[in-house]
Amino acid sequence: VASSLTTGICLAERHRPELILLDRGLASVNAFDACRALSGLTSRAQRRCRVVAGTSNLTDSVEKPALMAGAASVTLFPFTATVVEGELDRLEERLGARKSVAVAKEARRHI
Repeated sequence: VASSLTTGICLAERHRPELILLDRGLASVNAFDACRALSGLTSRAQRRCRVVAGTSNLTDSVEKPALMAGAASVTLFPFTATVVEGELDRLEERLGARKSVAVAKEARRHI
């Protein structure tokens, strides 16, 4: 969990995750800038990091710019277990079953 974009980028560069849930709590930073910075990172498996942006106002004026800024998807905040499970399922499809089982088990522990 990062409290600033700078900390988030440092953590993402160090841990190179497959999935980042971008909370609207980064109030000091434009969320679109955060999407651009984080979606450009690669995971340990050398895949583009999947950024899921959360918002309390899911309209075209929010969703379209977030997707253009690199978010893989945009969802209503707060992140629910169902939303996170859906993102993990998409990761499993993308990574292939063998590797993703470990990733999904680890992530699901934090839901």
